[in-house]
Amino acid sequence: MWLEYLHSSETLERIFEGAKFGDTINLRKVSFEEKDIKLEFDLLEWPANPPKKWIEQNFNTIQVKIVLGACDEIVLKDWTIENVGEFRVKKLPGDNAELYSFKFVSKAGAYISCICDVVFFSKVSAYKNA
Repeated sequence: MWLEYLHSSETLERIFEGAKFGDTINLRKVSFEEKDIKLEFDLLEWPANPPKKWIEQNFNTIQVKIVLGACDEIVLKDWTIENVGEFRVKKLPGDNAELYSFKFVSKAGAYISCICDVVFFSKVSAYKNA
């Protein structure tokens, strides 16, 4: 589960009240800034007890923004309009530094991977997805 490697993820954990959710996401946006990769994606799960304001506004989709910091070995292939697929983060073995492997593979064949030194939670929001 990728959430365990996410720095500053308390807000997302609080929304889901500790419940687990899957590794399948809808990756909406990938942007590059220096050695960082910023990702925006929709979760396919909805929390059991979402914030009241989300219910009042009839929101049904959660969007998460994360940053992969100080990335190396970046690969991006076959980007498509629909990017629903599996999202994986794991800590790489070794004693010298904390490094993480990130991979995303969509059902349509899009592929993104990199090695980074931090996976940082940036923002969570919700919206009404038709």
